[in-house]
Amino acid sequence: MTGLDLTSGFRQKGQGTALLVASGHGATHWFKASFFILMPFIQKSLGLSYFEVGLLGTILMATSVIVNLGGSALIDITGRRVLFQVISLTAGASTLVLIGMSDAYWMLCVLAAMIGASNFLWHPAAIPYLSNLFPDNKGYVLSIHAIGASVGDLAAPFVIGVMLTWLGTWQTTAIANAVPIFIIAACILIFLLPKENSARRAADGKDKNGMNLSDYVAGLKGILKERAVVGLCLIAGFRATAINGFLMFLPLYLINELDFSKIEMGTTITIMQIGGLIATAIAGILSDNIGRRPVVMFGLTLTTIMTIGITFVTDPLIYIICISILGFALYSTRGVVHSWMMDVTPQDMGASATGLMFGTQTLLSTIIPLVGGIIADVYGLLYVFYFIALMMLFANASVLIMPKAALKPE
Repeated sequence: MTGLDLTSGFRQKGQGTALLVASGHGATHWFKASFFILMPFIQKSLGLSYFEVGLLGTILMATSVIVNLGGSALIDITGRRVLFQVISLTAGASTLVLIGMSDAYWMLCVLAAMIGASNFLWHPAAIPYLSNLFPDNKGYVLSIHAIGASVGDLAAPFVIGVMLTWLGTWQTTAIANAVPIFIIAACILIFLLPKENSARRAADGKDKNGMNLSDYVAGLKGILKERAVVGLCLIAGFRATAINGFLMFLPLYLINELDFSKIEMGTTITIMQIGGLIATAIAGILSDNIGRRPVVMFGLTLTTIMTIGITFVTDPLIYIICISILGFALYSTRGVVHSWMMDVTPQDMGASATGLMFGTQTLLSTIIPLVGGIIADVYGLLYVFYFIALMMLFANASVLIMPKAALKPE
């Protein structure tokens, strides 16, 4: 077996690269989570309606669609996967600083677009990069990558809740949260980018992972014809719609409806992320052995059940327990779906396939902020979660159009 050897754990040299890229993934989720976690306080500070809050989320998602499709093409053609990882992190951290310096709604709309662009530029660069480095362990290494996201999602709510309490303003908190992202971007720049540049020089100036435009167009047409690619895009899309619904409306629900304190709100969302953190590595390793389909189907089904279930819970302790189970199911399939896409995609088209998947995710996710905002204004925040449950039902249905083969790795 090439790539990562699970028996040697973190002693193997390749794990360092996997962990550093996973840290970058966590940083992208950190700055995106920062934007959403600060939203209740931005809303109160600027006197925004739920519709105006939802519009910010829609702008973020819509910008992401453009970046995924255009950025992924550029990544595949140039092969500069590490360079684009550095650009993603630097742009995201800089945007947080600008958010902390802004008090105008129109400027927040612009910065929401920048958050979306920088966050989603990461995936077409990082996922194929790791998949190509460790072809025999895609489920495992991409689960590590997904764990990085879970750590970012997990840490951000709690840290931001504490920082809001200590620092007093959402502006100062936004700026402070940019610091660790700049640090991780610098580490990738120092440790991984020279290796990418050396590989290019070794190939006489031609990136062995790049291609010309005509080859790219032919490859893109090929993957668009694959039923498995279409199915995975839909599965990822509806699942991401649910995740973004929780990221945007759960903080609002906890603060405005359940009267949680800032720290209680951050802690509750952190507990949800802990459930996902535990499940991600288990799901990735399991999918390398029994196949992607059963792991994805289990996670989607449990998520659907728990999303509906929490709407009937009013006891705070039981609610937190249910949230932890929801997080376990919701985030367990993230790395597995990414691995499944890499299984069915030619290696040199990995960024474009990833871009299609995340482009579909963001395109479908644009509906949740506005529709959710309207539902919340008209019926109340609780009914937003019924809409999220409907999105999960669609994700379950999308599994049915996948090819019947289990796709168990050899």
